[in-house]
Amino acid sequence: THQLATKGFDDFTQFSHQHPFIEADTTKWPVHVSMQDSPRPRMIKTHGPLRHLPREAKVIFIVRDPRIVCADFYKHSLFTNQLKFGSEWDVFVQRFLDGHLFYGDWFEHTHEFWANRDDPNILFLTMEDMLKDLRPVVDQVVDFLGYDLTPAEVDKLMPRFGFAYMKEHENRFDFTQLYP
Repeated sequence: THQLATKGFDDFTQFSHQHPFIEADTTKWPVHVSMQDSPRPRMIKTHGPLRHLPREAKVIFIVRDPRIVCADFYKHSLFTNQLKFGSEWDVFVQRFLDGHLFYGDWFEHTHEFWANRDDPNILFLTMEDMLKDLRPVVDQVVDFLGYDLTPAEVDKLMPRFGFAYMKEHENRFDFTQLYP
């Protein structure tokens, strides 16, 4: 959304300094910008439930296969030392299935957004659709957010939405490099 909103302006040193992550305690994890210090218009990252978000906010919800979510969350939790109950994979999976991890119940969380997918302020997307053919998804985002972009402008930005671009500019996108 940043690339679309700014028509490709990417004069930032670190993405996590540009867009706040609501759940991040910026006193404990100063790698994230605080809500107060983030530039406007704000694009906020969250794993929070819909019921905690302002009703007037435009929300883009991206869902992934829960098996992939569980595996990636496990790796992330190992990296950030958030596994207070130990690091056994089978224990983690059971806690994920039971909804007893940091972000709560993935199934309940996803269902809340799915049940509200027809709300005009919610755009419900799947990671699988994004990986299969990103352009139609980007067009949906442009329309949903009301950005005034021509097809040629979107074409010019498309390479910036891929993993190759983020890998090439890893110092801007990989917040894990900022962890102590």
